[in-house]
Amino acid sequence: MSRVDVSIILSVYNREKYLCKCLDSILYQSFTDWECLVVDDGSTDGCSAIAEEYAKKDSRFRIFHQENGGVSAARNRGLDHATGKYISFVDSDDFIDIDYLRALYERMTTNGLSMGGLKVSHLNGEMQERLPIADCFLVDRTNEQKLTDLYDSWLLYAPVCKLYDRNLIEANGLRFCKEINYGEDVVFNFTYLLYVDTISVVQKLLYNVVKVENSLSYIGKVSPMRVHNANFEAVVRFYKTKNILGEYSKNIIGGRYFFWTWMMCRSVLRKHGEMSFAERYRYLADAMSEINKEYLFNSLKGYFLYSLLLKSPLSVFLYFEIAYLCYKLTGKLSAEFMNVGL
Repeated sequence: MSRVDVSIILSVYNREKYLCKCLDSILYQSFTDWECLVVDDGSTDGCSAIAEEYAKKDSRFRIFHQENGGVSAARNRGLDHATGKYISFVDSDDFIDIDYLRALYERMTTNGLSMGGLKVSHLNGEMQERLPIADCFLVDRTNEQKLTDLYDSWLLYAPVCKLYDRNLIEANGLRFCKEINYGEDVVFNFTYLLYVDTISVVQKLLYNVVKVENSLSYIGKVSPMRVHNANFEAVVRFYKTKNILGEYSKNIIGGRYFFWTWMMCRSVLRKHGEMSFAERYRYLADAMSEINKEYLFNSLKGYFLYSLLLKSPLSVFLYFEIAYLCYKLTGKLSAEFMNVGL
């Protein structure tokens, strides 16, 4: 099979309602030297038939079917069969602008990463724009703030709205971790960035994220602390290996780790219908025992809950029990009460 410039990898699982719009946005790209590897991850709706129809219309669509193994397994299947010089990932409930591939391709460099901005459509009709501010910069200590600002904007988390160098991926044996069910994108991206020389930014909104009720990006899922630790391990390893970790990035990474730790602790509120008082305490205490103090970088000692997170599971547990009691009495949770110190 002849090599193309860009391989688009599209993982599909039960997205019949959104798939045609997604595939059309790929089909009508102004940049034409692409292939799209559609990996049907065991869909039980009409996704498989829709994908096959597009393959009949245009041979650039290549369809793969497999038993349901999760988005990481599907993306890895696509990587195994990709022929393009560069790789782009698209989610099947999203869609891309007509110049998406062209804009990213024209900014791409060898051993680099090109990326753009995205628009997010929420279930309540709210629209959100995430546009990178930086331009093109070397991944080194001199650009700690630019890189960290990108990290803090959430744009380095997901693999969408990016172009990757496939040679870099294959030379370093990079694949998505199938054992992590949340944040596997972060691990992949920051492992890839270990080998990147330059990040090139397209300051345009090129990608459209559509939040749907049962999408992994929508569900307010809080994973075990060990999963969050794996994500932050990848981020910190990158900063240390590249000798980029300074006070600015320590403060941002420490604050983000504190945020996810707080969210994880707050998930105990969802356990009232399935756990007893003692079981809920054990759930929280076990999670807090896995907090990695290193990732806080001693930058949050002024926060009210810092010492509680590290020293007193009982205090944090009682804090959330009071929050739940207030919710039962008033019908709502106070944002100020829940987000102390953030």
